[in-house]
Amino acid sequence: MAMKPLVLDTAVILNLLAADVGNAILQCLRTECLVATAAAQETLYVRSDDPAQPARLVSVEPWREAGLIAIVSPEGPEEENLYVQFASEIDDGEAMSLAICQARRCILATDDRKARRLAGSLRPEAVSLLSTAEMVHCWATRTTVQEEILRLTLQAIERRARFVPPQGDAFRDWWLQKR
Repeated sequence: MAMKPLVLDTAVILNLLAADVGNAILQCLRTECLVATAAAQETLYVRSDDPAQPARLVSVEPWREAGLIAIVSPEGPEEENLYVQFASEIDDGEAMSLAICQARRCILATDDRKARRLAGSLRPEAVSLLSTAEMVHCWATRTTVQEEILRLTLQAIERRARFVPPQGDAFRDWWLQKR
């Protein structure tokens, strides 16, 4: 999968936290994973399995403590200026994540439609992208996850994070078939 560092945006973080197997997914990527401070601060809640119950508070802190991610902030004027520029078009977590990716030549893990479009328009070269579905596919194929565990994981992401890969995601058909 990814050899360059991978920056996880807010939506991807929430999807992985909703899955309850985020640790395993991050481990299988075999690359350095970064989380922008703005994305870490935006990540607050995932829905409960019981609709009558309140949303569940979540955090990336256990991932940081386990050494699976590093939390980073913009460094220097280039990253700060890119962050301000991008924040006028997309949410802060995505904007800071994209600014770090653009400046450091990292890969951006995002499912946010606006962030993906903006990342693709950047010059001199677009920022490389990864989706939640691609990350889950990597985990499922690299670790030979049991079909039932995979199905429950996909359903948990759909239910708790309300995420289904959008049209155009290369792994959408795989996801829909496996859930």
